[in-house]
Amino acid sequence: MAGESVFRKAGKNRQQVRIQYTDRHGRNIVRTVRPYEIKGGRLWATDTTHGAGKIHSFKLARVRAATAIENRYHPRWPVKL
Repeated sequence: MAGESVFRKAGKNRQQVRIQYTDRHGRNIVRTVRPYEIKGGRLWATDTTHGAGKIHSFKLARVRAATAIENRYHPRWPVKL
């Protein structure tokens, strides 16, 4: 599991995060997300690569790697990180 600190720092700096994630079917996927909140063991974020503009939740236990990238975002909702 990737550390929450990456998401917290990126959210405060309005940076997007590239994640490697294992979905519920066991597939390894790569997504770029805009983090908004961590709650109940989940990251709540908008996904820029799939279903853009909608809030998605990602189980933190399934995030294998997370890297903040230079791309910035303008939040549509309050960032609670």
